[in-house]
Amino acid sequence: MAISLSLALAISVVANLLTRPVENLLAKLSLPSTDAAIRKLEARLKEVKRLLSPPSNLWMHVLSAMLRALLCMFVASAIAHIEEIPAIFRANRTTLSDIMPYVYLVDEILVSVLYLIAVNIAIRTLMTLRDAKCYPELEGEVREIIASLRDKTSTETPP
Repeated sequence: MAISLSLALAISVVANLLTRPVENLLAKLSLPSTDAAIRKLEARLKEVKRLLSPPSNLWMHVLSAMLRALLCMFVASAIAHIEEIPAIFRANRTTLSDIMPYVYLVDEILVSVLYLIAVNIAIRTLMTLRDAKCYPELEGEVREIIASLRDKTSTETPP
């Protein structure tokens, strides 16, 4: 019991000694991350506004995203079904899976990553469409967030 009590006392002393330097470090680190968040929000607004300037920009963006997602899905599907090639085309040939038995694992990982990329592209495109549809509301919300972040950085200057 005496050992745990002395250990707890030592830990509390060290914690009290390190509290102020850690608080200062966190305050210094939070300012750049807040500035980065503000820049990221402003860049998002600028990107959506650029897509809305002529409406054809938005639809070209959606079309290119759909094509990229379809290409990822096509390549993933081709990789997933490569072993189903008829035996006529590969008669008496050594396949990669005969040489390296774990090639199926690599195939599955690659296929999964490509499908995830396709889904990510689709979700980001849907989010862009939502932002474009409600641009005035989005702009107001982002301006409020930026103002609150700027207020936070002006009130929390490090000592």
